[in-house]
Amino acid sequence: MKRKKYFYFLISLWLFIPVISDAQDKDRTLEYARQMMSEGHAGEAVEAYRRVLYFFPELTDSIARETGHAYRLSQNQEKARYYYNLAFHNEKIQSVKTELTFDIIHTYILERDYLKARLQLINLKHAGLPMDSKKHAFYSGVVFFQTDNYQKAREAFNIYFGQQDTLFINHIIKEAEKSFEKKPRKAMIMSIIVPGLGQAYVNEYTEAANSFIINSAFLSLYFYVALTYNPIQGFIAVLPWFQRYYIGGIKKARTLAEETQQIRKDELLKKILEHSTNVN
Repeated sequence: MKRKKYFYFLISLWLFIPVISDAQDKDRTLEYARQMMSEGHAGEAVEAYRRVLYFFPELTDSIARETGHAYRLSQNQEKARYYYNLAFHNEKIQSVKTELTFDIIHTYILERDYLKARLQLINLKHAGLPMDSKKHAFYSGVVFFQTDNYQKAREAFNIYFGQQDTLFINHIIKEAEKSFEKKPRKAMIMSIIVPGLGQAYVNEYTEAANSFIINSAFLSLYFYVALTYNPIQGFIAVLPWFQRYYIGGIKKARTLAEETQQIRKDELLKKILEHSTNVN
């Protein structure tokens, strides 16, 4: 009888060991994932979270938000939104739902999808959730700033920072408005009139010189062939090349103007973000 009880005890112990092992493995992997996040190694954190979710899918709801954070930092915004939405629909605390909405807005801003970010901000106002007015103002300011609505951006940032930083915000907005004055359409028109002039307009002097020299060379070659032989030969042999570089220069001028605007806006926005860190 004692041997039989001992046998059943060994069987039950053998069945229980994998449960303990699995629990320990789960805890270790989660701890590792969180450590990687704290050290800024988002890619390694994502892999650890994926392992936990694969072997322990019942934990998905409880670690969905932190998994979303890992994906966001690893630049996979679509996956991040998937887990943020999952956490949102399983969350019971209203204030946390608000924070999750801001997490989703953050991913759209990182993707430069400002229309969807703006729609989320509008929806948040009417969602019946507790409103963090300062955070809403901050994200609204970023969206308005990046979509060139500088008046609205000024109003939103002034709500976030308060009156004590009005001079700082006004300075940043004025700098942004200056960069906005160099419009891509104007750069294109200038390059239509004189090849390279649009590039010079946005201070890209090397590009301007290249465009002017190449277009001038092909235009000179066309006149040489046309006068030496006949205009039709010049048209067939040279004009397609001239047209290619001429139109390419016009498009390049517009692209450079857009890139110059965006680089300057990103620099100014970075100053705002750094200032927000110092203030808060």
